[in-house]
Amino acid sequence: MRAIKFLLVTLFSIAIASCGGSSGGGTAAVSPGGSTGTTSSNLKGALNPALSTAPVVSSTLLRQTTTAIASANVTYVSDQTGIAGFGAARITVAAATSDINGVGSFAVPAGSYTAQLSALPANLVTGENAAYYSTETVTTSGVKTYQADQYGWVITSPVPLSSVQISVYQTDSAGLVDRGSYTNAVDPTNATLMSSLRNPIVFDRTTALASATTTTETIELFKGNYKLVIRGTPVSAADVLAPYITSMITVAGGGLTVSNPITLAAPSKAPTITLKDTAGAALAGYTVDFYESTNKILLGSSVTDALGVASVGAPSGVTGVVAVIYDTLAAYKGVYIFSDINASFAATLQQYTVTGQLQASVGALNSTNTPTVYARTDTTLGRWADSANVASATAAAGTGTYTLTLFGGTPTALSYKISATNVTDFPDVAKVSIAVSNANLANQNIAVTPGGVILGRIQTEGKVDLPGVTVYIYGTAADGIIDLVNSTVTDATGSYSLQVPNGTYFLLVNGAVTDGLSVSAAAPTVSKNLTQFSMTGQVSKNLGTTTTGASLATVVAGFQTATASSLGVYTINVMEGKNWICASPSAANDPTYGYSCTLNVLVDATTVAAARL
Repeated sequence: MRAIKFLLVTLFSIAIASCGGSSGGGTAAVSPGGSTGTTSSNLKGALNPALSTAPVVSSTLLRQTTTAIASANVTYVSDQTGIAGFGAARITVAAATSDINGVGSFAVPAGSYTAQLSALPANLVTGENAAYYSTETVTTSGVKTYQADQYGWVITSPVPLSSVQISVYQTDSAGLVDRGSYTNAVDPTNATLMSSLRNPIVFDRTTALASATTTTETIELFKGNYKLVIRGTPVSAADVLAPYITSMITVAGGGLTVSNPITLAAPSKAPTITLKDTAGAALAGYTVDFYESTNKILLGSSVTDALGVASVGAPSGVTGVVAVIYDTLAAYKGVYIFSDINASFAATLQQYTVTGQLQASVGALNSTNTPTVYARTDTTLGRWADSANVASATAAAGTGTYTLTLFGGTPTALSYKISATNVTDFPDVAKVSIAVSNANLANQNIAVTPGGVILGRIQTEGKVDLPGVTVYIYGTAADGIIDLVNSTVTDATGSYSLQVPNGTYFLLVNGAVTDGLSVSAAAPTVSKNLTQFSMTGQVSKNLGTTTTGASLATVVAGFQTATASSLGVYTINVMEGKNWICASPSAANDPTYGYSCTLNVLVDATTVAAARL
């Protein structure tokens, strides 16, 4: 469904930093001594952790009928504070797959976690994300039972239906659709931007009907808060029905059976968009997804006809609508907001040209380089709508002139931010805010500034150059979100060089973070060499008053992974900087032990020397 795709492409990457975990009895636990945001110089302790036994949780998954749910996933995650300013991470601390009795067991230290269920049977609430989000508090070993409630909806339609679609949205306790939120975080274990944002649609099913006016839909829901959207497709194209949006449903879990009647009705209003090209001709074949504005619940999708018109039926309770526009190639082209469709629910959008020039504040643009100018929407909706480019154009080499084609509207103009990339010798540009109403815009010039450069060389402790290492530079955007600014790969001599605008940055190399790198007009060049150290450690496990080696434990340090010997001894490469170092026990050998994960471990010549004593 196109609406789901739109939500996903604007998310960056939703990453879970996993230092361990296992299936069917394996364990994972955040070390009680783990970092909570401050930098630890105890590299020796992080490299030589002693794992401890932890409470064993047996999670039992049951259908409403008490039938066991086999082959489903149970996952516990923990929110951990990472490097100051660089962000937090959700670490998977336990995972198991249920057996034929619906039971999955793992060890997890005492504490609070977010539980998730996934890979459920098709007729239980499931989807692209876990179907269950709940806080679980672990104090001692025991059984956690997750049993679904059965909900049935008797659906009545005033006209015969060819199909009915039921979508379940997860909500928070206030009844607002729960998409989570963006976080200013990067996962150091794989260099991906992190976010707690998720797809809130946890169930979506379409059932074909044979001209029925009454049907019953039955699904099973685990404990949580939900809203349902029910859409009926009439047999006759002349008939139009509005989607039915329920109020919040609070599911207790535990095997209840609930039945609710729902009556579909004709729409009370029909938000309409008319699209035209720069010459005023109709744009046919464009897709418009209409969302109600409060929760961004999809009301429906419509393709513009020969007159460029797209419309959708809306129920009476909807007052605001967001229209998301795609061209015939499914490329995202813009957003229009009906702030009050009770007052006005029709809008005509026409494409206009926006022209301007890249202007260097010092010196001149490269005479052969061709930068790219791009536009993003600038709505009140945040990154839900404004993360993806809606238009781009190649600027002329040397002069920097460009032309963009963007939708404009009246009486409500459409707002955008325009910027540029690949401007040789000019690492960044100031984003220009523009509003396109019902006329072409000229002289929308974009200032580019020299900025500075962060450079250095990456070698082993023995001064062996490390070519092919990816170096990432991150900075904090105005909205507090960590964004990738630039990246490169070290050359044959292990050297790297990255242009950046003036500012303060995080350097991420092989999972290790170096922070506080500041570039300014007074100091335009920052040199930072990094050393990779080969470190040996031992993972042990507590046996009361003694310890022994944790056979075949797994150790993760940044992007590097090592498997310990039968005595728990291992060797691993660790990059200079602040690291996450985690040790996970072997599920087969130590199923009742939890893992140790220490954040913000400082690795440099001093801490390495101390760790080797």
